[in-house]
Amino acid sequence: MNLNLMGTPGLLLGAVGLFIGIAAALFALVVTALALAGTALVVVGVLTLVGLILAAVALPFLLPVIVLLVVLSVIVSATRHSNRRKVA
Repeated sequence: MNLNLMGTPGLLLGAVGLFIGIAAALFALVVTALALAGTALVVVGVLTLVGLILAAVALPFLLPVIVLLVVLSVIVSATRHSNRRKVA
């Protein structure tokens, strides 16, 4: 089937095709950005975990300080979450 559209109908169909192509490209860009952001988040988490393990191995005398900081952060996080529930 060979459609040979001349004039305004051909121009409109060409514009619609161009619009669909641009929308598909933008969708692909968004999906790629989300996938890369998720991957970057995992990489940052793994690097943080490796850094903490290396710090614990290299500097064992800091273990009491690290334990206190973890306990403090857990307490602060728990109180923030409980305060949010009361306000809402």
